[in-house]
Amino acid sequence: MMGRVKNLASLMRMRKEQGDEKLVLMLGAGASLSSGVPSTNTIMTELLAANDNDNTGGDVAQRFDQLWKRTPDATRRGFLTPYLERGATPSVGYQKLSELIKAGYFDVILSFNFDQLLDRSLQKAGVEYARVIRGETIESRMQQLVAAKTPRCKLVKPHGSLNSVDNYLFDSAEMLRYPEPIEALVREVTSRDIVICGYAFKDTCVLRAFADRGGSVFCVNPSGAPSALSVVLKDRLSEDNEIRTDFDTFFTALHQELLATGPVVDEKPPANPFKFLESYDEQDAAIFRERDDEIADFFIFLERKPPSQVIVISGPSKAGKTSLVRAGLLARLDAGKYLKVYVRCRTDVESQLPKELAARGLVPDGLDLPASLAALAASSADRRAVLFLDQFDRVTSPTKLLTKEGQKELSAFLRTRLFAGLPENLTLVLVVTDAGDVSLGATLMQECDRSDLRRGSVLCHSFDRQNVIKIIESLASTAGFEFDGRIIEDLADSFEKGRNADPKVRFTLAHVHAICHVLAGTKRVAFESYKGAFDQNLDALHQAINVVEFMNFAEDCDYPMSAWFRNMVKVPLRESKEGIAAFIKAHYEELLPVRDRVVAGSERNGKPVEVGAGR
Repeated sequence: MMGRVKNLASLMRMRKEQGDEKLVLMLGAGASLSSGVPSTNTIMTELLAANDNDNTGGDVAQRFDQLWKRTPDATRRGFLTPYLERGATPSVGYQKLSELIKAGYFDVILSFNFDQLLDRSLQKAGVEYARVIRGETIESRMQQLVAAKTPRCKLVKPHGSLNSVDNYLFDSAEMLRYPEPIEALVREVTSRDIVICGYAFKDTCVLRAFADRGGSVFCVNPSGAPSALSVVLKDRLSEDNEIRTDFDTFFTALHQELLATGPVVDEKPPANPFKFLESYDEQDAAIFRERDDEIADFFIFLERKPPSQVIVISGPSKAGKTSLVRAGLLARLDAGKYLKVYVRCRTDVESQLPKELAARGLVPDGLDLPASLAALAASSADRRAVLFLDQFDRVTSPTKLLTKEGQKELSAFLRTRLFAGLPENLTLVLVVTDAGDVSLGATLMQECDRSDLRRGSVLCHSFDRQNVIKIIESLASTAGFEFDGRIIEDLADSFEKGRNADPKVRFTLAHVHAICHVLAGTKRVAFESYKGAFDQNLDALHQAINVVEFMNFAEDCDYPMSAWFRNMVKVPLRESKEGIAAFIKAHYEELLPVRDRVVAGSERNGKPVEVGAGR
């Protein structure tokens, strides 16, 4: 991936230095996913769930076409406005892109997105630009405005925007063909050298208008070029210009190539994005990868009208459910709409939960479980309370669920204690592991039905080999690390082989992160360094992750003790036994936990709960 980014950067640099025509940039919905804007399919599914309950025939696209056609313009705007609010903050990719535009590397940006993420980024960067928007600009003048010398930068939206929603293209009939002036404009700009990022290349109007002859085409997409675009790449001799990565990673890498100021004088290593025997947390949302589908599913259930009262998140052991909850869901919950509370369950959850809620100042002391849930909802009258109960499977055990008596015991607890009189203003999110022949997730869904509760289910699937490659490449590139490509392939192979291995020697994403974390002490990581760390530490990591389950042990401890445990485990992995004492002495400050960390999903009197390092 990095080699092709370097080649593209060289071309862009040459064009700028020689005063030649710049490359055009085309942006699709994939560019906005990491900023919180859902995919087009998710938007259609959610709008249908909220506004078209009578019509259940046909697929999503067909049903949405019918809904959109019969919807007045003002209502269309109301449909789309909430999605702008969910994507209010541009991601790091938009920040890097706006700086590249300011530096003169792109002049024309062709965007099919109704959001205003690029507008916000350009304005923040102080870039002067012209908006050439269908529905806001006279169609016959659009091509003339794009060709104008000033301002240099033009943002072109041939499908319209939220401000011109009466012209915004969405259903299939509207997408068949552009008006002639817009088609001519699209054909002209797409005949130039062009970078296409995050666009599925399925819109009929774009397929008709896109120039089949012209300059080079660069496709940036995590899963590679869409089938229709592959034909264009071949016709325009650009088959080697496929860059398999996401929007944020790509523009971070391109920014590094084009705007890096030279060698870094300070030899301190960059911030390490890889996790060492810990899950992702809320502050890691910007580097959390490969869970867009699960995140979208969760918000479908939470934002239904009325919302789900119980959402079950289930998946195999070590699939990354805790990371999904913290960095994927908690981080995206709008604090103005939701009171978010996160609790790691113990076996005594019935007494634990009321005490924890009281300790955080959310409910009065001395309440039982049903009363504490009622008090939590009452304390948040203007916001919906969302209570995440992670490790909820600890309230029972897989062995008990295999027996009729165990099933009755769990059913009674749920019916009489947890689900009893569940407040309307509260959503419980139960995070559980499905192990072997026992599906606790399915059992919980059945119990919701018996208690007549609105419920939803999110499956947190295990990653595959390609997911692992994308995660390593993305995190390394974002942080400025250069991993030898053989390292990434070898880790991905170990992960794939270990998926069905004996549980004691299973190679998980936690292993991948831990090894990359240890290696990332310098910017350039050689294959030889990796093999040494891998061979020496694999047995120790198997013991820590698969046997002792150190991650759960450490995260069950209060901060800063959890961070202290993890930091101490790093010592023998990085140093010889003879050098451990010297290492601790030399790196004592580094090993101490950072001060003032915010506890995930916790609020006290409306404010995040902070804890000191306890030095």
